[in-house]
Amino acid sequence: MLRTILISLLLLSGAPAFSSENARVIEGNRDIKTADAVLSGKEEWFNRALNLCVENGYCQDSFFIRATVEPDGTVSDCQLIGSDIKNPKIADIFCKVTKSAKFSPHESRFVFEYPILVRIFAKNGKDTCPPSIGTRDSNARLVVQCLDYHLKVLNSLQQSLIRIYKAPAADVTGNITLEVVINPAGKASKIKVPETSIRDRNFVSIIRETVYRINFGPSSKKTTHKLLFSVPFDRVESMEDPRS
Repeated sequence: MLRTILISLLLLSGAPAFSSENARVIEGNRDIKTADAVLSGKEEWFNRALNLCVENGYCQDSFFIRATVEPDGTVSDCQLIGSDIKNPKIADIFCKVTKSAKFSPHESRFVFEYPILVRIFAKNGKDTCPPSIGTRDSNARLVVQCLDYHLKVLNSLQQSLIRIYKAPAADVTGNITLEVVINPAGKASKIKVPETSIRDRNFVSIIRETVYRINFGPSSKKTTHKLLFSVPFDRVESMEDPRS
């Protein structure tokens, strides 16, 4: 169960899986924004489809769905454009979600394409800190600042648990203290959780695994950090200065 949720939650950075910004009309005169409004109601199901797709080794890149909407508002045809999904059953899930959408009646047929945006945190296992904050040797607060930079991902973890996996908000809210040892190469070699008020133990494990995926950059020495996260993640506090 941990692997499924971990991949799923690290998949998205909080934005919908689709966006009218890159959608385009192929045929018909409907406003593309009306399609976006209808599909927004299917966001949870598109996210679930993405989660399953990534878990099965596909959906490594964004792709388009081309949909045909009949005058009565039903979706009569659906195709995936530029998809890396080799399993037809997995690919068909996206079209089943699309075909379950109900559009308002219109005077003519409408064909449009909209993107499924794939954002996989640590896709290559090397998510890094922004160069502007320097290095661990030059900036003693780099680890805190780097984690602040990735708070949007950590917030996505919590919100996905609540919205997609129906976890009670009270179970994934609170504080968590992490003791993190980062080796000279920049990867966390040890993470302890000395204290947490978060009741969902799976969520605590996911937070640890997220920090393990970040590369904090090289240093001349091993560094140790004691950090306090407040959930929802609005800040990271250093509980002591980094030490070797």
